[in-house]
Amino acid sequence: MPDLTIENFWVCVERENIVGKYPSSDGKETYEVRWENWERRIPPRWTCTCKGFKFRKTCKHVQDAEKFYTCSWHQQFCGGEPVDGRCPVCSGEIRSVPCGV
Repeated sequence: MPDLTIENFWVCVERENIVGKYPSSDGKETYEVRWENWERRIPPRWTCTCKGFKFRKTCKHVQDAEKFYTCSWHQQFCGGEPVDGRCPVCSGEIRSVPCGV
């Protein structure tokens, strides 16, 4: 098996380190919705501390968060090139991340 080669790819930083607090239906609890960023998980994903997420791997809290954070562009997975040093999807900030290929 050949060794991995490390290459740098551009990613949109809109979803990095997102943590949101969402109240439960009855308002007695607060759930934490988190976006697991590029370094910690590829592909990245949403998580929530509510019971529904633990069973279904999705919940209304995650669905609400997704409405506000729409860009998940990663050059390695989505293709394309930055436009004027910005994300080609949302025109947001980008940064370089090393990835094994």
